[in-house]
Amino acid sequence: MAGVDLDNGDEFFAPSKFVITDIRSGMQVTNVTPNELQMMFNVRNNTKTTQKEVRMFVEEHLEGLDYELRLTQGSYPFRTDTNTKLVRYIDSAIESVTGIRPEHSTAGGTSDARFIAPLGVAVIEFGVKNDSIHSVNERTTRHEVEDLCKVFKTLIDKWE
Repeated sequence: MAGVDLDNGDEFFAPSKFVITDIRSGMQVTNVTPNELQMMFNVRNNTKTTQKEVRMFVEEHLEGLDYELRLTQGSYPFRTDTNTKLVRYIDSAIESVTGIRPEHSTAGGTSDARFIAPLGVAVIEFGVKNDSIHSVNERTTRHEVEDLCKVFKTLIDKWE
């Protein structure tokens, strides 16, 4: 089950992947077989895999075993139409300030946009490079922060 792709992904999302994050038996000795096991897993699902499909995947692989399954989902995948005014304007602002043509990607990870998108608001995420994100000495450069401010100012100035 570990590391299995649940779908093939698409042009915006990587495949949904089943990742085991913790396995515990409660036994801290080497000569006793445990009578119970707890397993936690994470699924970073895209728009092609639902919670129901995750449940079916687990049930298929654990068929015949006595188990309890509790699924929770903290966020849901979303995709903003790239032809919206918001996306066109931010693309233009990024390119005019940095000279870089933006790439539309969902590879940046999960953010608070997951709480806003379900309300029907067009959401985009844009910021500094995340090459040191969630690591020791997470950082960015002053130049990137300054350019970020310039991009947002350009977006606001161009908004009609």
